[in-house]
Amino acid sequence: MIHSTPNIKELVKEYKQYFDSSFFGIILMDLSGTVLEINSTMEGLIGYNKEDFISKNYMNIQFYPTKYIPMIRSRLEDIMQGKPLEPLELELQHKNGTIRWVRVITTPIKYNKNNLLLTIVQDIQQTKKQEKARNNFINRITHELKNPLTTISGAAQILKEVFQDTLKKEGTDLIHMILKGCERLDLLIQELLEIAKIESNIFKLNKQKSDISKLLEKTVDGFSYLIKERNINLKRHITPNLNLDIDATKIEQVFSNIISNAIKNTPPMGEIFIQLHLKEHCAYLEVKDTGIGIDKKDMDKLFKQFSRINRTDINADVISEGTGLGLYISKEIIDMHHGQIKVSSDGKNRGATFIVELPKNPN
Repeated sequence: MIHSTPNIKELVKEYKQYFDSSFFGIILMDLSGTVLEINSTMEGLIGYNKEDFISKNYMNIQFYPTKYIPMIRSRLEDIMQGKPLEPLELELQHKNGTIRWVRVITTPIKYNKNNLLLTIVQDIQQTKKQEKARNNFINRITHELKNPLTTISGAAQILKEVFQDTLKKEGTDLIHMILKGCERLDLLIQELLEIAKIESNIFKLNKQKSDISKLLEKTVDGFSYLIKERNINLKRHITPNLNLDIDATKIEQVFSNIISNAIKNTPPMGEIFIQLHLKEHCAYLEVKDTGIGIDKKDMDKLFKQFSRINRTDINADVISEGTGLGLYISKEIIDMHHGQIKVSSDGKNRGATFIVELPKNPN
């Protein structure tokens, strides 16, 4: 703890112009959490005067709801151990009881021989209101789009079950077309909504320790019927018990997109090889196929929205349908996990290899 403050006063004086005119709230603390200085913007955000703060430990000043105390303590311990901290969004409690959202960034600084903590507080209340409005809009659109689709799909399913013995082949084919069309539309709606969330910064991860080996096995097993129907030889080598801090639902979506892509682009009698193992500090997934391959000029398109590669010049039995959104969403998900996704191919009819790297201990 710092027992004298002349150096701190010198620091504040030296940067007074920036300190007082900043649009962000600023809190300067020593390593024990004792507040040494705050600026006027911070006073406005919390309704307390500077005198209410100075020389007090910030944990003892009630300017945030109690539910955040364990998280804030944990962050202080992390920064004391030299771990980098990502920005934190939390609610600030004004002296009058009102709540507003802020983004907090805390970083260690050194002034002369003093080790200090500098906390920058950004008011994001308006941003949160806009996010809530966008979220409500997206949910409403989801409801409006999916309701009639569910009705059409349900009616077609009833027709199939009730009249399957009396309908001619043309009739059952039409019902099959309706059901397949509903499936494609449902997938398109889901992917469009995910893109809307990504672009609105409300696409969030729900991370927890998960066994990605089991997750991959489950995903591959889910394609067993399609693999058999396409007469594709699939081999797998999956190292068991690889546990990572991930959003399991979204990573499963990535696995599904990549494996589905390999199946669709591999003609019958082709091969797909899937392997997962630990490589240095990453879980390393490789999905390699003997399919129709990718031209170098098309590589950059793959992870962009609505990217569809022209397959008209390729005489092969492949599945060309797709939204062109799956790989774009997959890349966003992997980026949010601080990982990498990449593809390589020697050209047309030379197969393709997709690689996903997920860090075991992301920063």
